[in-house]
Amino acid sequence: MTDIDHDILRVYTRARATVAPGEPLTLIEIGRERTTLVSGKDDTARDAIALHIGFVKTAKEFFQHNPPTPRELEDAIATIEDELARARAIVVNDSMLITTDKVVLEIVRTAGIGSVSGPMLSIEVVEQLYQRLAAVSSGAPPTQEETKLYAVHAATIVILREAMHHLRYAAIRVIT
Repeated sequence: MTDIDHDILRVYTRARATVAPGEPLTLIEIGRERTTLVSGKDDTARDAIALHIGFVKTAKEFFQHNPPTPRELEDAIATIEDELARARAIVVNDSMLITTDKVVLEIVRTAGIGSVSGPMLSIEVVEQLYQRLAAVSSGAPPTQEETKLYAVHAATIVILREAMHHLRYAAIRVIT
């Protein structure tokens, strides 16, 4: 196991402390070069997987424009979907999705989408955020707050949205 693997398992242990004993948990960490998921029902993670999609890697590979073009978004989504298909095998059914990625909350707050009360983001809020990104990529004028979002933010939004859709999560909780 690499140092990063040990680090993610430490984060999983910290996340476990925030849920009821025996409650299924999936931790997602969207990193620079990869996205890691760890899932389990108890203090010992059942399995972990590192996907070849990270916010910097995805932005560099697909987003040549800021905001990305609709075609760039679609190409990124296709690759993200392929990677997420590999994660389905390790995700415990009916688990709570948790992240420690502060950037997830920062992006939503910066974009001014929905009412974010506390550390829980619904799929509807994430979808609204993605729809605004798609609208701006198609030529809609960005809000002043949206002009502060960059290609790496767009990549994070797309990765999170696709993960929630394809792994069937209604919400994600951010812990600090």
